[in-house]
Amino acid sequence: MEIYIATLCDSASEYYGKLCILGAFDSIGALKAPVVRQECTLAMRMVFRPEDEGEHHFGVRLIDADGKDVIKPFSPSVKVKVADDAYFVSRNLMLKFPFLEFKAFGQYSIDVSLDGRVLASVPLRVVKMRQARRQADPGAGPGGET
Repeated sequence: MEIYIATLCDSASEYYGKLCILGAFDSIGALKAPVVRQECTLAMRMVFRPEDEGEHHFGVRLIDADGKDVIKPFSPSVKVKVADDAYFVSRNLMLKFPFLEFKAFGQYSIDVSLDGRVLASVPLRVVKMRQARRQADPGAGPGGET
């Protein structure tokens, strides 16, 4: 399995097999901690080849800089099947996080693994802002996020 795209975003959807991403970001800015993000999505596009067939353990962890879990890890078993005449099969996965609370400013990561091997690590920083941004400019935070 290969992960071609892995990003945090405001929202994502699938349209005729296409991955549609809205508002990709890597930073959240706030005046004080704890910092709450009401909703965001981890959007991924993965490619499976015939040698990937079978049952696998898929994992997603949101961790802090010390490697501690921020939320309960997501770890379902998945069964992969690739048609005999297919060179590869691509799939989109969108995991919604309806409410994220970061107790402190700092570096975070969303690690995506297959059978215990990390295939992607999506960085996220939660930073302290010096002053509030104007309401009319919602994308003015560090890295484009507020």
